[in-house]
Amino acid sequence: MFNLGETCMKKSLVALAALAAGTAFAQSSVTMYGNVDIGYGNAVTKTLSGATRDVTSGVVDGVLMPNRIGFRGTEDLGSGLTAGFVLEQGLSPVSNNGWNLRTATSGHQVPQGGAFSSATMRAGNLFVAGGFGEVRIGTFNRAAYGVASKSIVMAENYGGEGHTLASTRTTAIGYTSPSFNGVTAQIQYGSAHGQRITQEISTDSSSGLRIDNTKVLGTAVNYNAGPLYLGVAYEATDVYRTANAATTTNAYGGTVSAGTAVADRTEKLYALAASYDFGVAKVNFSHVDRDQVASGTAKSYNVSATVPVGAVTLAAIYTKEEQSSQAGAATKDLKGYQIGAIYNLSKRSQVYVWRGHDKDTLASSTSLADRTRTVIGMQHSF
Repeated sequence: MFNLGETCMKKSLVALAALAAGTAFAQSSVTMYGNVDIGYGNAVTKTLSGATRDVTSGVVDGVLMPNRIGFRGTEDLGSGLTAGFVLEQGLSPVSNNGWNLRTATSGHQVPQGGAFSSATMRAGNLFVAGGFGEVRIGTFNRAAYGVASKSIVMAENYGGEGHTLASTRTTAIGYTSPSFNGVTAQIQYGSAHGQRITQEISTDSSSGLRIDNTKVLGTAVNYNAGPLYLGVAYEATDVYRTANAATTTNAYGGTVSAGTAVADRTEKLYALAASYDFGVAKVNFSHVDRDQVASGTAKSYNVSATVPVGAVTLAAIYTKEEQSSQAGAATKDLKGYQIGAIYNLSKRSQVYVWRGHDKDTLASSTSLADRTRTVIGMQHSF
């Protein structure tokens, strides 16, 4: 027998369930994003005496922006709290193994200009955020790198581009404070990116180490107020490595060969940066001082400027990098520049032309002491 009341109630329950499901899904979202950057580049390398060692050209990628694909998700927990995740993979669209390789730092695959890296994971973390700030755990950019890279206009090391001298990523737990009148603070504690805190497995036979322990403490304070930015960062990396005294068998039954003793050490890095947007131009400055203990010290200075002219952005950077041995002898004195122009086809698509040159006056006469890079390319963000 047809029951009108029962039918109406069932329809109401279905509608309420659909509404509830829709509300739940509305509180959670996942976004896919990424970047594709490909160009054609030319590389000229010379010795300190000026003799040409290499002239080569070819298709390159990741010069203006690193190629990557990522997924970012957020969920509203209520009471002002948000939870989420980030998964980001580096890639190279010009490689046969594009999803398993990414463009290395210099962003130029022609000979003597750069290479690929199998370390493709750029970010993988979970976070909770609210009025207290944000807590994040996993793999993400280091606080010091965020300050050190403020002057970087395009691919680091791409002929004339100054080194940040700061490692990019860490695998750690980090806290970022809420903004207090434009001031935010960060603290991170963990290990080097992909570094196991303690290792003792059969593959130790290749390293000769029984323990490989790297701990990283990073802090930064950033100030953003209108056109002005100021930043300062400090990072300490403690390295503890215990070598095998003799060939033996580890806890897993694997053969472990003898290794070379490595003294415990603490590497320190200081970074500061400033920028000001005058409207007609934005000027950036950054300085990094790194004590690498075992290999000596390094310092970098970078000054860059970007000038928007309609749909075109003109850019230039001057860089200086110095390195000294552990004994204090100067081993590197590099100066360089980059100039370029970026034309905005749209908000997401750009074409660019770039030229960079640097020279290390302390390089040996037979090394690649003088580099010139030229590239024309296009990038699209999604």
